[in-house]
Amino acid sequence: MNVSPQTYEASRAITLISEGYDLLHWGPKDGTYDLIQVSVQLLQTMGSLTDEYSIEHFTDDELTLISETTIACLTTLVDHADNQGDYS
Repeated sequence: MNVSPQTYEASRAITLISEGYDLLHWGPKDGTYDLIQVSVQLLQTMGSLTDEYSIEHFTDDELTLISETTIACLTTLVDHADNQGDYS
């Protein structure tokens, strides 16, 4: 994927978002990740990134990644909330 923001921090944030999306989408390979915490951290990272850079700084692929990761994070959090108290 091409990274368009001009700073190292923005480039690294896009990389971390991509890795986080893969983790949420495919699941952790070793089961050692707290997907709720990962989701919250990703949402914070994406919020900071999009506060710092306007939409024009991102490629279409990056915007799609941010959108799909947001959906994956929210789905993870909603699924967790739906399962709370369901201790059959």
